[in-house]
Amino acid sequence: MATEEVVLLLNFNGTNNSTTFIEETGKSIAANGDVKLSTDQSVFGNSAAYFDGTDDCLSFNSQGGIWDFSRNDWTLECWVYLLDTSPRAIFLPRNGTYFPFGFYTSNSNHLYAYGGSGSGWNVGIPGT
Repeated sequence: MATEEVVLLLNFNGTNNSTTFIEETGKSIAANGDVKLSTDQSVFGNSAAYFDGTDDCLSFNSQGGIWDFSRNDWTLECWVYLLDTSPRAIFLPRNGTYFPFGFYTSNSNHLYAYGGSGSGWNVGIPGT
């Protein structure tokens, strides 16, 4: 993918406990709750985003159709390290009044992906 086609890029690099998140294409990112950078667990770079599971999120202006997946092919890449595998939503980007896609864990410790238009959902069943 050409760099100019990237619409959101968060590497989560920075100082331990920092609440400053740099988005590589220039979007302004706001930290909500007590989300922060942590150097305890990381795969890429020197740190990762840490969400404790209580009202934490990152927000930004979605101007430019970031969540409009009907326009072209798209790729979402991430690494998730769970401290607790109880059932929960992991990633829910909100576009207006609905979540166009998301990830969640189940009672059987599987990761599920789903997507839809707000009126119906398609759920991806994971491999075991």
